[in-house]
Amino acid sequence: MDLLQEMRADISGLRADVSGLREDVPGLRADVSSLREDVSGLRADVPGLREDVSGLRANVPGLREDVSGLRADVSGLYEGVSGLRVEMAGTRVDISNIRATMATKADLRELRAELRAEFRSELHSLRADVASDIATLDAKIDRTRKDLSDQIVGLRRAVVEYHTSVVGHGVLISEMEGRLRRVEQHLKLEPEAR
Repeated sequence: MDLLQEMRADISGLRADVSGLREDVPGLRADVSSLREDVSGLRADVPGLREDVSGLRANVPGLREDVSGLRADVSGLYEGVSGLRVEMAGTRVDISNIRATMATKADLRELRAELRAEFRSELHSLRADVASDIATLDAKIDRTRKDLSDQIVGLRRAVVEYHTSVVGHGVLISEMEGRLRRVEQHLKLEPEAR
């Protein structure tokens, strides 16, 4: 009989422990719900939190299996609950760290100002390079024009000399043909068909 009473006492003690743990579970579920709200609030700002949230969601079915298994084993339930509390504390620390390291609007404005200044500097440098290249090209074009102009002048001289020479030969040929015609007329020869 004593053994039966001891077992009943142990069972009632275990039931009290289980009911105490059951009271902790809604609090833990509320904490998980709060964390989900924090994660959904940060989701728009921090894409890296999506992996943490999926990890937490992946842990939830395991936690449910742990809770049902822990109902049978009270000592396992204590370990699971304490492990869950540690994990949630770590997640809160991670969320705090993420919030601390997130870029603020002021940081983004500073970065934008730095990028604009750098871009303007690069643009001024590029403009100077383009202006230098254009000046170089203008000098080359001027030299090429001068060379072409000199060549055209030389070509004109050669054409004029050639034209003068050809016209001079043409006059001589015309005079010879005229003499030939006179000789043919004088000798009364018939002109050859041309």
